[in-house]
Amino acid sequence: MAPCFSKLFSEAMDCLGYSEQMIGFRAYILKEIFDVASERFTRILQTEMIPAGSKSEGVVPFMGSDFDTMIVSQFLICVDHGRLENKMFIIVTDTNECPPGYTKLRPLVPGHCTGIPSMLNSGYLDYIPSATISEMFKNMDIPSVHDGYKQRYKTLSGPALSSILQFNALFGVKQTDASYDNVIAIRYYTSTILREWAERSRQFDWPPPDVIEDVSTTEGYIVPVGHKFSEEQSLEWRICFTTGERKLVSSFNSTQLKLYVVLKMVVKDILKPVVDCVSSYMVKNIVFWVMEHNPTFVFTPSNLTKCVIHALWFLLHCLHNNNLPNYMIPNRNLLLGRIQGKQKAELRDLTRELLNEGETIVLKCEKLKNAMYVAESSRTLASMVQSWRDEIEQLYLLFSLKLIQNCTSNMVWRRSFLADAVFEYFRDESYLPIICRLLYLLSFNMSTGGNFFQNVMDVLHNLLS
Repeated sequence: MAPCFSKLFSEAMDCLGYSEQMIGFRAYILKEIFDVASERFTRILQTEMIPAGSKSEGVVPFMGSDFDTMIVSQFLICVDHGRLENKMFIIVTDTNECPPGYTKLRPLVPGHCTGIPSMLNSGYLDYIPSATISEMFKNMDIPSVHDGYKQRYKTLSGPALSSILQFNALFGVKQTDASYDNVIAIRYYTSTILREWAERSRQFDWPPPDVIEDVSTTEGYIVPVGHKFSEEQSLEWRICFTTGERKLVSSFNSTQLKLYVVLKMVVKDILKPVVDCVSSYMVKNIVFWVMEHNPTFVFTPSNLTKCVIHALWFLLHCLHNNNLPNYMIPNRNLLLGRIQGKQKAELRDLTRELLNEGETIVLKCEKLKNAMYVAESSRTLASMVQSWRDEIEQLYLLFSLKLIQNCTSNMVWRRSFLADAVFEYFRDESYLPIICRLLYLLSFNMSTGGNFFQNVMDVLHNLLS
């Protein structure tokens, strides 16, 4: 396939909100939103809220996926070797006889549980059971904080509690759903795993030395889920490095970011309808390995589609070897327990079919196909569409940030929470230009009446998802 096809494809992705600048802006605003929310609610919940998942990396539009949140305790920390600290409950890892990437946890001082839930006084040989914590989290009721609130769905998947909240608190907007994946986590400070990651041999120049140094000094997290095939699954906790992985993604250049986005689209639009076993986290690890195994100069707009093909070859290689190594902890196999025999065969066959089609497989994604048509028809029109779409999302992100900035800790517990938040928002006249400009770009007039707010939200959802 000619390089011009790949360059056109790269330009088309800009029209869909996947330029390097737009991805960076989304990631920045979401971090600001979580920082404000965490500061507002930390005093009440004694936890810190940390964004996770693809949305926190900016590689999906603001309305394009669930909100993934890590709820991190303020009074618990986990270490490999520790000593007693004032006002902190120290937990020590024990990786003996645990699968790679997993550990058991025990209190540094048995019985030293002041301010700690009694369930942490484990009856399992002094280990803290992950299964008990997960079950407690699942059964915990989230209070209704405003009129129209309803929790329609709640289930535990791995360490994440997935829930769908239905809001009916704004006039003219009915049955507005928001999906959340929340994970309880404990901060983990380790030197061994990250030192091994930083010092391992690399043939090419990614990650660059400054990024390796930065990532190697970040904290990890321990989340309550054991390995599916382990006899001590109920006692095991998974080790992850969410912050470090986000730093790695933030070091991507424009083409590397687009590779990540396209591979996620291929999985969602092409693979998932046939065989649903490739997770977003697996996609991210595939991209990490592809980037480490190739020189940086390969990742250019004229090579974007070839990079997609290379990533699919890597997936096929992993399937043949029954091993997709975790990028941060290579001994942990992401395929183990995730893909069963029949699924593996179906996924292998489908991946081969895609590879036989070559670089045109990207046209199987309807959004990408339509964007390429616009880009090929008129570069001027494509540029106008990109500017229009990006400004709308930027304004909506700023609106969302300013809305939560006007929330107070006490306001959250009122039944009139949403109405109060909107009232506080509109009291500040500096916010009015954001709303007016947004409605102008969407060609909406508030005097039209009817389901005005619902119509605005419908258009935004179609554009930003």
